[in-house]
Amino acid sequence: MAKNIVKTIRLNDEILEAIEGQIGDTFTQKFEAMVTRCMWEFPAKEAQIKQLDKQIAEKRKKLYEMNDQAGKLSATLRDLTSRIQNLEQAIAREIHNWDL
Repeated sequence: MAKNIVKTIRLNDEILEAIEGQIGDTFTQKFEAMVTRCMWEFPAKEAQIKQLDKQIAEKRKKLYEMNDQAGKLSATLRDLTSRIQNLEQAIAREIHNWDL
């Protein structure tokens, strides 16, 4: 059974509002609810953040790889376009030469 311990603390307005926003009828109940929530939810949220950070790192790596591939593909397409234009010009010259 928990002992009733009386303590006096000073809180700024922001912390007081956070406590007052908790579920409970009295200040003590609200404060205990907030502390309890923090004790139980914080480790789970911390684990969730680590997992999300890991997923973000994986997605970022994949994005960089895809960006690199897109750059290589773009360079290849530019090269092929140039070669196609050269081929078209060569064909046009030969057609012109044969049309004498």
